Amino acid sequence: MGVHGAAGRGPQSHKMANPAFYETFQVSPQEREGRFFYEIGNRQWDIPKLREILGQVASQGNSFQKLLVEHDFPAIGLRTMLLNARAAQQNGADKLILLTITDITDLKTAEKSSKESERKLRVLTSRLLTTQERERHRISWELHDEIGQGLAALKVQIRAIADKLEDQEEKKTCEDAPHYILQIMRNIQNISLDLRPPIMEELGFFAAIKHLVSEFKRCFKVRCLLVIPDEPDELLDQSLPPESQIVLYRVMEEALANIGRHAAATEVSLRITRKDGGIQVNVKDNGKGFDIAKLRALKPEPQTVGLMAMEERIRMLEGNLNIWSKEGKGTKVYFSIPIEGDKPEA
Repeated sequence: MGVHGAAGRGPQSHKMANPAFYETFQVSPQEREGRFFYEIGNRQWDIPKLREILGQVASQGNSFQKLLVEHDFPAIGLRTMLLNARAAQQNGADKLILLTITDITDLKTAEKSSKESERKLRVLTSRLLTTQERERHRISWELHDEIGQGLAALKVQIRAIADKLEDQEEKKTCEDAPHYILQIMRNIQNISLDLRPPIMEELGFFAAIKHLVSEFKRCFKVRCLLVIPDEPDELLDQSLPPESQIVLYRVMEEALANIGRHAAATEVSLRITRKDGGIQVNVKDNGKGFDIAKLRALKPEPQTVGLMAMEERIRMLEGNLNIWSKEGKGTKVYFSIPIEGDKPEA
């Protein structure tokens, strides 16, 4: 919608406007005759910020673009508008100001609604991931303490039964059973370790990361360089809340797992630094790389779900995660989280 106004150094008189202006702001053409622009519509356009800027346009002949104005109009309520104005000369007559108004209220409302929906989704995702971690801890404990101990007792009982058997075939069957039980116990222990690394609770975060890298090298036969801060582990562990530790651990675990499963890399580096009031992590590989845009466009698959989980975990800690990758050029994963009470030096 547009408005033309005759302008001198004083208040601008209203010259003409298009039908959209009258309809939107509920002003009649007759109402504006002989009146200044700021007086029409029961002085609903008497906005100090607008008066000041239009006065500059009138006196200096300059212009402005995309001026954001929020104003509560008596008849139509709160509106959000983008205003553009420029001075114009019309055949030697009075200097004119061409003012265009774009009503973006609906767009802003939709934008706020979208941001609120995104915020709620992130809160829900955060709760789901937190609940998942608690369930991991509970299941890990039950596997280790309940099922693991039960199997250990069963193994002892079977051996005791075997000692009492006289039939050699039955005795042999009972004697073989503890070996199968032991294998089951080892499998359960591995599952329990994957669910919740006890080394983190027993020896700390950085000990758990060292173990994670060691297991990665053992499982995938890939060279992996681990670089961690020079500070003593216990000091760094104390600066990271337990929730942050497990989130960082899971993100690094996912990053290394993706490399092992998909990258076909021969060299990997994982660098953890304490910088700018937070913890920064860089994971780099020389693997086959991938097209990030194509990957994000795919339907949910293990790799895309893993990537989304990494992003959401870092967002939980108000951090940032960036991924660079190119086919044939490897992949770099960078993420950082702030540490509460840890501020960068001035």
